[in-house]
Amino acid sequence: MQMEVVLLIWLPLCIAVAILASRYNRSGFGWFLFSVVLSPLLGFAFVLACGPLAARPVTAESEPEPEPDTRTWLDRYADVSLAKHRHHYR
Repeated sequence: MQMEVVLLIWLPLCIAVAILASRYNRSGFGWFLFSVVLSPLLGFAFVLACGPLAARPVTAESEPEPEPDTRTWLDRYADVSLAKHRHHYR
């Protein structure tokens, strides 16, 4: 009887906690283990109390960093000066 309660009630509730946690951008597996060890009711309460996490920032692997500006101050000044007086060179 005891094993049936675990398999039919406890584990599905722990899976539900994991699904809710993953929808809140939290570790579903971590919250599943938390619920298995302590209680699915505590798992639901803590996930709901913590609330959703913000979306994760874009990682460096998906978007390369821009190249640093290696020009000297004189090169940058020359670009600005040429842009200001470009109409004289036409």
